[in-house]
Amino acid sequence: MRKKSPVFDPKSTHVEDYEKELQFLSLIAARKSSADLQMTFKQYDFVFQCLKDNNVAMTGTLKARLFEYLLLLKQTDKAIKLFKECADVDTMIDPVYIEKMYDQCLKSDRFDGLIQILTYCEKTNFDMRRLDLQAFRPALNYYLGTKFNLSKIMTFLKFYQHAVENKAQNAF
Repeated sequence: MRKKSPVFDPKSTHVEDYEKELQFLSLIAARKSSADLQMTFKQYDFVFQCLKDNNVAMTGTLKARLFEYLLLLKQTDKAIKLFKECADVDTMIDPVYIEKMYDQCLKSDRFDGLIQILTYCEKTNFDMRRLDLQAFRPALNYYLGTKFNLSKIMTFLKFYQHAVENKAQNAF
């Protein structure tokens, strides 16, 4: 039986050490402002480099931490691709990062990411009351009035319907 150390060992080949260290970084980063993240980014980079150098296999949990890191870096496209993999293996993701993905998808007009959030919420019973549905309003106005796009409007309606049903279920 191996002795557990509270300090990260960069030479470790045990996936649990990386999962624990990245979980710790994820919790710290979720509560910091964007301006205070540079040192945390360096720590993430170091841990991921050690992971690669020591040939540690990626697990669903490690992919979830990488997804969170990509969101912090505002690499929404890569995060959306990885999020689908995380959702497929039922990996739990900190709700703060679901909110970040929601905001980034709305800002970058990535409604495919919103559908993935919806799928994840259905699979995990995520409480959608945390998501600000009013943030959808400018995009909806744009696609209804300025540049009509039925596909994006229908995506919004599906998301909104599920969010309202979810709020009603969680109200009791």
